[in-house]
Amino acid sequence: MKLLAIAESDAYVKWAAWMLRSSPAAWDTDLCLVDSVVAPSPRQLDAALSGTAHHAATLHRHGLVGLRQRVVDQRPDAVLLAMTGPMVAAVTGVLATITGGARPVLVSGLPGVGLPVRHRAVRARRGIDVFVAHSRREREEYAAGFRWIGAEVQVALATLPFLVEAAAAAAAAARGTSVQGDATERRPVFAAQPSVPTTRSERLELLRRLATLGPPPPVVKLRQVGVERATHHEADPYGELLAELVASGDLAADALELSSRPLGDVLASASCLLTISSTAALEAIAAGVPVLIASDFGIGATQLNEVFAGSGLIGPITPAALAAAGAPRPEWAVEHYFHPTDENDWVEVVAGVVTARGQGATKRTGSFDQLQLRAAGRAVARSTVASARRAVGR
Repeated sequence: MKLLAIAESDAYVKWAAWMLRSSPAAWDTDLCLVDSVVAPSPRQLDAALSGTAHHAATLHRHGLVGLRQRVVDQRPDAVLLAMTGPMVAAVTGVLATITGGARPVLVSGLPGVGLPVRHRAVRARRGIDVFVAHSRREREEYAAGFRWIGAEVQVALATLPFLVEAAAAAAAAARGTSVQGDATERRPVFAAQPSVPTTRSERLELLRRLATLGPPPPVVKLRQVGVERATHHEADPYGELLAELVASGDLAADALELSSRPLGDVLASASCLLTISSTAALEAIAAGVPVLIASDFGIGATQLNEVFAGSGLIGPITPAALAAAGAPRPEWAVEHYFHPTDENDWVEVVAGVVTARGQGATKRTGSFDQLQLRAAGRAVARSTVASARRAVGR
């Protein structure tokens, strides 16, 4: 089995690299990047690939035309489309033009918490063959979403691959500290997100509330620094907002610490992981770090955190809530991302579709609808702009 993963942004690079790492050893796997305006910087690539067999310097970037040629030349059995919905639509359209039976099986998924199901997300992916969900509930809801739009997409199940590594690392660390002790000063860590909270005033207030948790100063874990981009646009970066609060005298210069280190490194010295809705919460749970899902700005679809309802992790950003933070309720965890690993079937599902394709089975993809065409158009523009910038840079 030959599996090629194509990734777009930093979150998708991390997901793709770890999905390849969790695939059978007998599979021949490879990873490359698609040109996009949200493509990761070298620093983001290093962080995303930390702990995997891949290295930033060896990853090739391709525009859409070059991507199609790579697939034609490499002839993978399956392609993992680790990218946003618009780019999935664009690449699906490009690869659909491959003739002679060389069109690979197309697999996609989301790099973290995938709930609630967005209509545009399933519509953009209606041309794929397999969608990988990461919890029992996700599998059920995405299967219903694809059925609702009449798409022939199989929904498979896989534990988020970096959760397994986080749990293993935590177990190893526990064994080490039981003998040597742990002199590291542990501090609260806030996992920042580009899109929530949504307003500038809320983001400023969030920093003020985090500062009340020190000393020692809490750590704000950033996904992007300076001009770097992430999957979602960040209108008000925390680095700029913190500098503004310090300059105005609202916060002391040492009230908070900003960090762009890999999440695993930051969690190693975390007393608690706070977030609005970041997938970092799942990594913290796997690592045995207490988690607090901040309720200060609401719980719901807008805040992307309604999936945590019933988890027992929700509370305000206060010292008392921080002290009470812990692990999720077992009944919530087994339905949300922490199901038994023997339920995972994504490898078997993908292999089955590849075998069926080899025996002559075909997927009725149909023509693109208007939503897909608009999404693909946006992605083509993003890729074209990125390719042009890269050419100028050379």
